[in-house]
Amino acid sequence: SPTIASPPPDTTPPPAPQPSAPQDGSTLSCRAEQTLVWQPVDDPSGVAAYYVKLEVEAQVGQWQPVAGYGPLQEHQVTVQVQCGGHYRWMVRAQDGAGNFSDWSTPWYFTIQLP
Repeated sequence: SPTIASPPPDTTPPPAPQPSAPQDGSTLSCRAEQTLVWQPVDDPSGVAAYYVKLEVEAQVGQWQPVAGYGPLQEHQVTVQVQCGGHYRWMVRAQDGAGNFSDWSTPWYFTIQLP
């Protein structure tokens, strides 16, 4: 009987998502939460989930993790922030075959003091 060649497994990760909001480098009024938004990506195996990491600058040049989010189906997430905080965040995608993209370029935002 003829053998049916199975397609090779998908080992190619999806492209890194691109953050879109809030604008990189923006300064926002004092608030308790902020929605982070990124552009969805495409992958031949489908995109299964997105993951986000949020970090805060504890001292100049020293970043500490605040929280990680995921798996997310949407391409946005609302995060808890503190007034006076300087934040950066990154997002990555996971395809249907389990491959992870690289983390996106970090985007920065500052929450003003009241």
